[in-house]
Amino acid sequence: MNSRKAMCAGMLTAALTGLLATFGFGGGSTAFAQTPAPAGLWAGVYSAAQAEKGEATFSSLCSRCHNPDLSGGQVGASYAPALGGDKFMARWETNTVDRLFHTIRDTMPRGTPGMLNDDAALAVVAYILRFNGYPAGTEALTTGPSFDLLQFVPKEGTGGKREVGNFALVAVVGCLTEGTNRSWMLTNATDPVAAREGPSAGVAKDAALGSQTFRLVSVAPFRSTLQAGRAVQVKGLIRKDPDETMINVTAVDPVTSSCAVSRP
Repeated sequence: MNSRKAMCAGMLTAALTGLLATFGFGGGSTAFAQTPAPAGLWAGVYSAAQAEKGEATFSSLCSRCHNPDLSGGQVGASYAPALGGDKFMARWETNTVDRLFHTIRDTMPRGTPGMLNDDAALAVVAYILRFNGYPAGTEALTTGPSFDLLQFVPKEGTGGKREVGNFALVAVVGCLTEGTNRSWMLTNATDPVAAREGPSAGVAKDAALGSQTFRLVSVAPFRSTLQAGRAVQVKGLIRKDPDETMINVTAVDPVTSSCAVSRP
């Protein structure tokens, strides 16, 4: 009886080991290997030849609105955003290459969207990457499995932080302070960091406060959240004027940082 139990136990162990090996777990030659993190943009995700094709496409279809130096600007009653330099990085930092690709392929050129197929749109993205200092690699950029994980981030070793530009989407944490005529300020606030569009994610619940002050505008939709002395994370478009900095609010999320009530 004991030998039968031992044999059954051995068979069960072997079967379980085989099952774990099938799904990537176990030891020896079937040891589990973690999927490596996707290579970042600074590792080189496009080819030089691809960027050359993208430059030609940009020159013929995009430069009229976005300018040959990718600086963007006013085009009639519309505004073509910058695709290069600090303004572009401030707007797109932490956003993904996947999103830029779909924006170009699905909505550009303005007024005649859909002219670019996948390869042409990817080539334009490659050119934009090259223009903004991201190095070329040996393979062309493709919409592979890690494509939607490629983020626009500062190069490692630069501090991971860059001053956001005017009209960039930012997030800040600070203390709500009520002003005159139902106006609101965010005091003891952190330095603004680039944010992504859409629902707030990763709110710093116990973030350390800072020394910045921002005037909040377009706060009417968030009246129920506004309470003097409450610590919040505010997301919105930043506007820097010589005498003050404003945030056109798009989201307000309470945090647990401690604030002293401040009134005018």
